[in-house]
Amino acid sequence: MLPSDVRKIIEDEDDFGHEMRVGNIINNIPHSTTYQSRIHSVTHGQTYNDPITDKPRQYDYRVEIRLKDASKFHSAECRLMLAVECKNLQESSPLIVCGRNRTSDEAFHCYVQSRDDAINNPNHPAEIKTVKLTGLYSFKEFVGKSLLHFKKSGSKDMKSIESEIYERWSQAIASCKDLAESSYSIQRSSKCRNFCSFIMPVVVFPNNRLWIAKYDDQGKLESDPEMVNACEYFVGTKYKLGTMRADTLLLTHIHFVTLDGLADLLASFTIRPEGKWERLFGEFC
Repeated sequence: MLPSDVRKIIEDEDDFGHEMRVGNIINNIPHSTTYQSRIHSVTHGQTYNDPITDKPRQYDYRVEIRLKDASKFHSAECRLMLAVECKNLQESSPLIVCGRNRTSDEAFHCYVQSRDDAINNPNHPAEIKTVKLTGLYSFKEFVGKSLLHFKKSGSKDMKSIESEIYERWSQAIASCKDLAESSYSIQRSSKCRNFCSFIMPVVVFPNNRLWIAKYDDQGKLESDPEMVNACEYFVGTKYKLGTMRADTLLLTHIHFVTLDGLADLLASFTIRPEGKWERLFGEFC
């Protein structure tokens, strides 16, 4: 085996190299001066307590994008918090997301709103507000409902290894609870009267590794599978937040993206966010 052969294996197989490429994209997204939207913070490889096992786990990235600077805008500040996990896939083993048109019951999202009445009331630090919209997750657009991931088992055979994808998916979801908990206290250190936080789980794959297969209502494929840079998968995961109240955060979707899809997702909230923040938070933006 030649050094070039080893290099090829590393470039195709090494998870850490893929993780670093994800970080390069995150750390080099320009900001918008028109919309005052910017990446406020990025953390890499730190730990959190898993809400299911109550054991420490390490996340890949957390990214916070803020729309406004609270020192300048005192009416409302909005932020998007991404829990980003990285999964390297070989070219011969793409992920296929099977789904159908999104139903009206799936076309909404949930965000955490910290209001000004929380300043003097420690037992009421935040309000969980569920908003049903057709903007961010639109009715009758494609949504994933099942995953297919195949890996060569021999010279010809293929076997499903969906569990490898689920591990990253579930870790991104678990990381979101910790991010949502932090939204309880954010307004206390801010000068704005309303603070809104949207939590988004994201899993990033290499380019040319993500496909969708769309079914009609009769269970037939509408067309041939299509290679994409991004798609959304409905999860409907509920988390109880805090100890003083019975607030519940509902994570409706997880975003599957390629490297190019991640750059486009970040840019849609920083470089060209026309209408995107309004679809997230409505009147507060």
